[in-house]
Amino acid sequence: GGTTGGGGTTGGGGGTAGGAAGAAGGTPTQGTCGATTEPTFPIHLNVIVTGSTAGYPSQQSGSCGGTGPEVILELALTQPTSLEIRTDRPGTNFDTVLYVRLAECSSSAAEIGCNDDLSATSPTSGLAGTDLPAGAYYIFVDGYNGASGNFEMSVLQR
Repeated sequence: GGTTGGGGTTGGGGGTAGGAAGAAGGTPTQGTCGATTEPTFPIHLNVIVTGSTAGYPSQQSGSCGGTGPEVILELALTQPTSLEIRTDRPGTNFDTVLYVRLAECSSSAAEIGCNDDLSATSPTSGLAGTDLPAGAYYIFVDGYNGASGNFEMSVLQR
């Protein structure tokens, strides 16, 4: 509804997907998304992740959209946690779509949330979850209607 949604990429410091995990703390250990060849990048709670979706594949989409290239971030929760994920930061320059999947990265049936636009006047995205159980979560920064670009995303415990 409303305006368009978008996508994003990950990356910390350097603005690339590999840099995203480094900015989140520690050495990135790149994984893959299920049976796909898409890379995943580990992140931690209470970080600002920057990056770009440009140059990444467009193999996934959320229930609310997302046909641009996507960056996939992996967040491991060790205990029940409430969190908030948002791309409405100054470093985001395209129409993002955020969606989150639990455990099964490449399965759309594992989606637990999707957001295209925060409001009718904001093409950025945001999701919040309350008392999410411990486990692996995959955060997709995607683009609305094929969009790609730079993103700045907060992943905060609430």
